[in-house]
Amino acid sequence: VQSVYCFGKRHRPDMALDPNGIAIELKYITYDGLKDAIGQGYLYRLQYRFVFLVLIIGNDRKKIYDDLCERKENDLEEVLQHLADQMNIFTYIVPSFRLKPGMKKSFSFFEPLNK
Repeated sequence: VQSVYCFGKRHRPDMALDPNGIAIELKYITYDGLKDAIGQGYLYRLQYRFVFLVLIIGNDRKKIYDDLCERKENDLEEVLQHLADQMNIFTYIVPSFRLKPGMKKSFSFFEPLNK
């Protein structure tokens, strides 16, 4: 896994495929973790061609996931879609808690290969 040097420090993704190809960051999201994960995605993109953020939403941040399901998080959705469309930073969001009936099991911000 290649490190990215930025802000006077070395940053390493959790996993990588090919030294400069794909960085993968797996993050359990608590209070501030969402902003941190997005920032890490930007840093890894300096070195890697593609970045995949797999974000596991903790029970204490359940409201964010509920708001995504209810389409109340338009700004967050726009940011994550922009990252996918313009920056090759793809995000996959899954909950770590039991879902209410009818809720989506996950959110992804990248185009599926088979449309």
